Amino acid sequence: MPTNIAAGSLKIFTTCPVSGEKLGEMADPYVFTYKGQEVKLCCKHCKKDFDKNPEKFIAKIRAADKTANADTKN
Repeated sequence: MPTNIAAGSLKIFTTCPVSGEKLGEMADPYVFTYKGQEVKLCCKHCKKDFDKNPEKFIAKIRAADKTANADTKN
């Protein structure tokens, strides 16, 4: 699995990996880069939880991206 996923491919990830809230419902997503990968959270407050276990949430993002990419190939 690549260490970096192209930011464009993450557009399909529409929910916050921390809270499960839909991105953009409360306000503009909080966007930052973690180890070269763009991450979108529903709000800045979720960043504290992300920072406690970032690899857990990166794994969620990658799993969602992998599933979405598989769905678009079918």
